[in-house]
Amino acid sequence: MFIWFTTVIIFNHEALDTNSGYDTSTGRFTVPSGQAGKYFFSGGIQMRNDNADLRIIFEVNGNFNIGTHHSVLNHSSACKAMSGSKVLNLAAGDYVELY
Repeated sequence: MFIWFTTVIIFNHEALDTNSGYDTSTGRFTVPSGQAGKYFFSGGIQMRNDNADLRIIFEVNGNFNIGTHHSVLNHSSACKAMSGSKVLNLAAGDYVELY
């Protein structure tokens, strides 16, 4: 039996957001009006656990989108890390959250 713990990842700053679509209080990026198009998202996680199954999930408008998955079982290192990125074709008003 697997128990999944998911949480939205909230970054307190951005590398590039020319139209101020990212909200640092919610972790949600919302496409500004008139700015539909392709967007690049990237994020990473790190955790300390000897038995861990890590996933990075991009959700669009509250719906699961293809993410990155990496299993680490009985690994000798006490610290696991991974990163993922995704290019998404978004319409104005769409929002993206990273889990």
